Parts: sequence; C-alpha cells; structure tokens
Amino acid sequence: MTPVRRDLSRIDFVAAWNVPLPVAIFRMFAKTFLRQDQETMIRQAEGLKHNPRLMLIDDADRPAKWYFAVEDELD
Repeated sequence: MTPVRRDLSRIDFVAAWNVPLPVAIFRMFAKTFLRQDQETMIRQAEGLKHNPRLMLIDDADRPAKWYFAVEDELD
C-alpha cells in the first residue's frame, strides 16, 4: 500500500515466477488476490472513520506502529 493522498492509497504489486504458467492464468489469480486486498482496505477505512482504539501486534504491525508514530510527530 502506498498512500497517494490522505484519503487515497495505491496497491503496488510486482511478481516474478520461474514456472511454466500461462500469463492469462496468472493474471486471473493476481486480480482475485488484489481484489481481496482492495476490499479489505475499503472495509478497514470504513471502520477507521470512527477512530477506534487500535490493538496492534508487536512484530506483525511494526510498520503500522512506525507510521502512526511519524504521523503523531508531524501533527
């Protein structure tokens, strides 16, 4: 996820493979995978509008903790 504006983010996706998989099949799986991520982000954005208290896990959410720390410093 790359923030573009305060209310808009971009999903960046890069793939490389070394198996004989036709591009059309790969694109189908990639689109499904990215659609799931997009829907999750949309649902999270709806929930975050209500400013809930976030429960972040230490290792898995370290980038999120850094993001919020930087955001707090900039405000």
